[in-house]
Order: sequence, then C-alpha cells, then structure tokens
Amino acid sequence: MNIHHPQNPGPGGGPQYPQQGQQYPGTQPPAGYPAPPAGPVKTPVALLIAMAATALVTLSTLLSAVITLVQGEELVREYARELAGITEGSELAGLLDAALAEANSILQSHAYIWIFFGVVFAALLALGLRTGATWARIVFTVLAPIAALLGLRDMADGIADILVLFGLLIAVDSLIALVAFWLPGVGRYAKARKAA
Repeated sequence: MNIHHPQNPGPGGGPQYPQQGQQYPGTQPPAGYPAPPAGPVKTPVALLIAMAATALVTLSTLLSAVITLVQGEELVREYARELAGITEGSELAGLLDAALAEANSILQSHAYIWIFFGVVFAALLALGLRTGATWARIVFTVLAPIAALLGLRDMADGIADILVLFGLLIAVDSLIALVAFWLPGVGRYAKARKAA
C-alpha cells in the first residue's frame, strides 16, 4: 500500500522526509538534528567598544614608551629643575645631574614595562579579543588592572603633561575595556562564533 502525502510527495508518490540538517515544514528540527544556520553573527556594540578601548590602551602605552625613551632624560631634567627651582649655572646643578641619571633609568624601566603591555595587548587583540575568546578575556582581565594602576602612577608622577595624559588614557580605557569585555552580549557572541 502506497501512502501519498499531498503536500510533500516523494519519488514514486510516497512521503519525502527531510535530510539531516533540513527542517520539517513549519516545525522545529527533530531532536538530535542541528538547527539550520541563522546567518552571520553580528558583532555586539560592547565588543566594539572594548576593542576600541584596548586599541587606545595599546597605542597609549607604546607612545608613552617612545616619548619616555626618546625624551625621558630631558623631561626629567626640566621637571626636577622646575620643582627644585635650580637654574643652569647653580652649584646644585651638578648634584641634580647625578640624581637625574638615576631618575632617568627608573623612567626608562617604566617605558620598557609599557612596551611589554603594548605588545601583549596588541597580540591579545589580534589573537582572541576581537572574537571574544574567553582565554584572551581572562588574560586581559589579569593585566588590565595592573596597566590601570601603572597609568595612575604615571599620572601621579606628573613628570610631563603628555605622560600624564597617556597615564589617564591607559587607566580609564583599561577599565572601560575590562568591563565591556565581560558584558553578556560579548559572551553570547563568543559562544555563537565558537558554535559556528
């Protein structure tokens, strides 16, 4: 006996059943079968904000490091003379120069720390943060508060206005990115991308 299904006749007049991955007309896929793809996954605004803030942190750390390495000694000299009120011909100028050499080496170590953070944040953006990967968000979560504290330290040092500005950008943008990377939309986006 041949059963005929008028809405979905198969070859020879019999019923035609959907293949794996196809849906029955007007119903959900049966248990065990995946739903058809819903199309491309839209990047959430929170992830775009987090990536932009991370890019600003990366740029700020690297620019701060370059300025410090190139002009650090002069910046420290100007800051110290202004702070102490020492003129160029003063007998205290020789003592100041010895102290400035030490201060400059400390400032250069700050620059190398900023280079480390800049390279790591750039790598995280390239390798995982742009897709919301959990491992990259965890690494960023560990490093961002440290970068924010170091940015605040640069602000408190007040050696040069430009370094204070970069310290502010690093501190604020690190915290903005940190919060934005853990908003629920980013987590859903990462899961959807992983499932696709």
